[in-house]
This record gives sequence, structure tokens and C-alpha cells, in this order.
Amino acid sequence: MRKYLISICISLLFFEAQAQEELAELLNRYKALRIQETEDKTLGPVYIFTRDEIEALQANTLADLLRLLPHTSYLPNRFGIESLNMAGLKINIPSYIRLFIDDHEVSSIHSLSPFLTYDEYPLANVDFVKVYYAGLNTKLSSENGPLIIKLYTKEPDKENLSFIQGLYDNKKSYNVVFSDARQLSADLSYFVMLSKGEKKFSKFHFNGNDLDRNQERIHAYFKMKYKDFSLQFSGSKVHRGIWGGFSFDFSPEYGYINSTDMFISAKLKTLSDKSLEFLISYDQQRRKAEEKNNNYLNISYAYNRSLGYPVYVYDRRDFKKIIFSTRKRFHSKKNELFIGFDLRNYFQHNSENIRYRTAFRQNVKPFYIKYIHIYSIFAEDQYRFNKSLTGYLSLKFEKYDWNKNEDHLDENWKVGISYKVGKFLFKLINFNIYIPPSMLNVENSPNHKLKPYRITSYVLSTDYIPDEKKRLSFHIRKLELKNPIIFNPNINGYANIPVKEHGFIYVIEYQQKFTNNELRGYLWTLNKNKLGYYSPKTGANLIWIGKKDNWKYFLTFLYKKSIKVHKTRIPDSYDLSAGISYHLKSGWTFKIKGENLLNKGEKVFFAYYRGEGLYSGVDRRYTISIEKEF
Repeated sequence: MRKYLISICISLLFFEAQAQEELAELLNRYKALRIQETEDKTLGPVYIFTRDEIEALQANTLADLLRLLPHTSYLPNRFGIESLNMAGLKINIPSYIRLFIDDHEVSSIHSLSPFLTYDEYPLANVDFVKVYYAGLNTKLSSENGPLIIKLYTKEPDKENLSFIQGLYDNKKSYNVVFSDARQLSADLSYFVMLSKGEKKFSKFHFNGNDLDRNQERIHAYFKMKYKDFSLQFSGSKVHRGIWGGFSFDFSPEYGYINSTDMFISAKLKTLSDKSLEFLISYDQQRRKAEEKNNNYLNISYAYNRSLGYPVYVYDRRDFKKIIFSTRKRFHSKKNELFIGFDLRNYFQHNSENIRYRTAFRQNVKPFYIKYIHIYSIFAEDQYRFNKSLTGYLSLKFEKYDWNKNEDHLDENWKVGISYKVGKFLFKLINFNIYIPPSMLNVENSPNHKLKPYRITSYVLSTDYIPDEKKRLSFHIRKLELKNPIIFNPNINGYANIPVKEHGFIYVIEYQQKFTNNELRGYLWTLNKNKLGYYSPKTGANLIWIGKKDNWKYFLTFLYKKSIKVHKTRIPDSYDLSAGISYHLKSGWTFKIKGENLLNKGEKVFFAYYRGEGLYSGVDRRYTISIEKEF
């Protein structure tokens, strides 16, 4: 009898292990299919981070992934906000980058940059991430931008488990994440995530003050699916130090920024082929900032001819965004047509307390944009001439109705072809888009009148794909910026600069997958002719991840070549990071990683009224984490 019981137990264990392997294999196939379904061949280069890669890289936040992208810098700007900027540009507030959680755009209503709230967004609810160098793609986004980041969230009916994670690092940072996904019936499922933590950074002692950019953050996310209807809710609250802030001497005596973001969005797919979609969403954002410096704050809209610049400001702004969108797809044997319409409404209300050296003004109502209404109509057609040759054309017309800035109608377009011959794939894309000024830009311009600036780009890419495991790519991108919006110190405000900037980006990319390892390598450089360089223009990225049995490991190396900005030289940077994790069959996972191990990460150039300098953009950091699935 005992022998039979032992045999039965062994059999049950064997079949359970086999079932788990089969389930894991099915999930992997589903993930690969979902990534493939979101693929768009009409786009330029796309960088993808799968769920397995995110886990192997121990990418706990969005920052952990974006810092790995080629020909970009992911570094803190003067407000301490980690922001993604194209190589060569100032580490600033990038208004040309769009961030989406699934189909919902979450960038700031005020600045158009997503990073004030989402620079360290947790990835516990994310299935995979795609970064598109798109320019214009109406199927992907109703917003224009040469770089679009999309976080594709986990599907609750495919998860059906709970997850908890805790992490701690040598800077005394911590974060705790909990998520739960359940399929309640054949048609109804949900996913929920809660995250709370604090991230601390090295302080920067400058002009007699200790500057900090520490963060305290809370995030909540909920997703519900019922048949072809999905509902999402997200709430985020971030408190951070203000770093250099608005201070003329880059050394505020006191300051902080609070940001609170919330959105709810609903999406419905209808008709028998699910080709008609309706989307509606509501966003609410709140900003509170306070800064004090007796050496004056460089806030152009608060300048007073008799009182001068302020020494203290308390700023509170409330924003609302309401979006309605509908999209329709038409399919035929050789043709795919996509049409749509968007109505986007933005609202702002603000109140300020401002102190000057000799006066204090409470509940001031400075110039601000009260509303923007945007109407968009767009179409995109993809035609397959044969199995090898495909052509595509996109058109979008946008009408901007501003509260105080000049109204404008923008015509955006993209045309391209892709051709596959043997093991080679060629793509040629040309797009012309307009990037509108942000509320922040207009409010801080002398005449409160700014026009959209134009970006024209030509992209040529060649991919050599000998098999499914290898890819060698070469990309050339020409960018033209006409009348870009730049902060002009001569007028102490934003203005359309009457120049036509030309630039070229060259990228060589190599990917290879082995049995249990994956290698990615990038070499890149750029040149431009008018506006100068404020960050490195040449670099290399190496990403290596692997697994063996229950172990996962990674190594990344980021190199940026030295460059001189004005009188200051930004040195070569060598950013080496590595990590290892071990997964138990009981569902526990233990991880450890080290970032910037050589302590030679990239430096950030900054200027102030007395001169210029550098500060460290990357800390050396050691992190341990414990996870449990159940």
C-alpha cells in the first residue's frame, strides 16, 4: 500500500510540474502573439522590452528601462525630474515625448512632458514596453511626437494570481508593491496594483545649500474587462525635492514639487470583427510647488517692473482633460484603411502667492492659459503591392482653439514604403509633423504668443535577418526643425527661434538570441548644424541577459563620449550595472543588483547666472528585493 501511495504522489508531482511547464509555454506563446499583434510595420525603429526581459533586467520602474535606450539621455533636469531627452540636447523638459498606458496618454497637461509624475513609475502592472520612433502614426497615438512610449498592461484573464514585492537599497530607498489579478467568469476579469515607496538620491552641495531630489510616491491602478469593454483607473501622487528649481543661482534655500494625477478611461470594441472602437477618458492633474531664494527666482511671468523678480513663490494649478475618440478599420486582401476622429479638451485654473523683496502678494492670478480645444481627423492607409512591397500614407488635420494664444490648423502627414528581399528588409519613411507649444511655454513667453514648430524627418533603415535569432540593423535619420520653441535668455522667456536646424542620427544595432541568453548592442552618433550640443552626441549601449535553471542574470554597459559645452567639458561616462535573481518553486524570488558600479555615470551640464557646472546624473546604487507569487 505504501508503495502505491508513493507512486501516486510521484505521479501527481510529475503531472503538476508538467502542467506548470505547459501553462508557462502557453503564456509565453500568448505574450509573443500579443506583442506581434501590436506591431506596426509602417513605423520606424521600435525598441521592445518583453516581460521576460523586464524581469531579468530587474527593471522595477520605467526609469530602469528608459536609461538603456540608444541616442538618448535619461537624466535629472534642473528640477530633479528624470527626463528622456534626445542625444545632444539640453537635459530639459521634453515636450515632444508622449507616454501612454495602453491607449491612454498621460503626459502633463501643462508641460506636455510625462516625467514629473511617471519618471519612476512602477512596472508591476506592465506586460511589455515599446518605444517608437514614430513621428506620426494615427493608429498608435492621437498625439504627435518623434518618440512615443507605450506601456502595455497585463491582461487580468491571463494572469490569475497575486504578487507582492519589497525592495531596499543602500540609499535607504524602499518600495512595496502588491497586485492581484482574477478571472471572475468567462467574460469578467480584473487587475489591481498598489505601490508605495520612497527613492533617495545623493545630495548636491552648491552655493551653500544642499540640493535634494528625493521622491515619495504612491500609485494605484485598476483594470476591468467585460467581453469587449475595458475600464481603467489610475491614481498617482508624487512629492519631490526641487533640486535647482527656478533659482538664478541654482541653489534654492527651500522648495518642493507635488504632483497628483488621476485618470479613468473606457474603451469599447464593437461590430462582428471588432473594427469599430470608442474611447472616452477623464483626467485630473494637480500641481503644487513652493520655492524660496533670496537671490531671486527666474520666473518670467512673475517679473514686475517696479518690484523685480520674486524671492518666494507658492504655485497651485489644477488641470482637467476630457477626450472622446472613435476609430474604424477597414480590411481587404491588399488594403488596410484606418480612419478616426478625436476631440480633446484641456482646462486649467491656478492661484499663486508671490513675495518680492519689498512686497507680498497673495492669491495672485498671473497670466495663464484657461483652456485649449483640439479637434483631429485622421486617416492611414496601408497597401500591399505584393508579398515584398508595402506602401503607406498617413494624414492628420488638427485644429487648435486656444484661450489666449493664436488658433492654428496643422497639417501632418507621413509617407513610406517597406521592401523585403531575401534576408533583407528596407524601410524608407518621410514625415512632417507640428509640435504645439505647451501651456508652460506660452505662459512664459514675453508676448504670450507662440506658434507650433515643424519637424520633418527622413528615416532609412536596413535590417539583415539571417534567422529568427539574429538581426543586424542600420538606421539613418535626418531631422529638420523649423522655428523650434527654445528658452531665450536674452528675453528671459520662450520664443520661436527663426532657424532651420538640420541633424543626422546614425545607429548600428545588433541582436542575437542564444538558447538561454540574449545580447543587444548599439553604436550611435549624431551631428547637427545650428543650435549646438549640450549633452554627448556619441555612445554605445550593451545589454546582456540570460537564465540558467532557476537563475536569471543581466549586465548592461552604457558609454557616452566626452564633449565640451561652452567652457565646460562633460567627461566620458562608463555606466556598468549587473544583477542576479533566484526563483524558488514555492513562488519566492530573491534579487540583487548594482547600478553604476564604476561610479562613472553620465554628468549633466547646467548654467546659472554666475557661470556653469556639472552634477552627477546617476548614483551608484545597490538594491535587494524579495518577491512572492501566490
